Amino acid sequence: MDNINSDERIRYRNLFVWELARLTVAKEIVVYPQMEKRLKYGRDIVSKDRDRHQTIKQQLYRFQSLQAEDLDFEPTFRNLFSNLQRHAKEEEEHDLPQLEAKLDDNSILKLCHSFERTKLLVPTRSHPLSPNSPPFQTVAALVSAPIDKVADIFRRFPKRESPIQ
Repeated sequence: MDNINSDERIRYRNLFVWELARLTVAKEIVVYPQMEKRLKYGRDIVSKDRDRHQTIKQQLYRFQSLQAEDLDFEPTFRNLFSNLQRHAKEEEEHDLPQLEAKLDDNSILKLCHSFERTKLLVPTRSHPLSPNSPPFQTVAALVSAPIDKVADIFRRFPKRESPIQ
């Protein structure tokens, strides 16, 4: 991060927040209910994953409000990214393979499509005080998302990777 100016830091921060906020909420709405339903200890696994998501959402909320010049900008990002990496590793090595083993190819494809569609409809900023499980999360997401998307029009994103075209 040392080699980029403040404007670029903010642009990439906005893109990171945009991607991670959408990913976490879409997983909670689409993937986690399937894990609860299909895995032997699904409720326990999902409870642990939701707790980790909540921590990540709180850190992301803090990060999204920082300016590039803030002394906490880089340490906050590093801490958030470290927690995200640990959580992703656990999900990718343990939780998601268990779910995949319970689904046939067609069900996996449907789940992937549903996940991608949901990412189009959910908030693009972190809202850690919103409910984190359906059905209330879905309602809160549908209310928050339009506000976030309008605000995104005025946010700066990396020129080549802008979600706002």
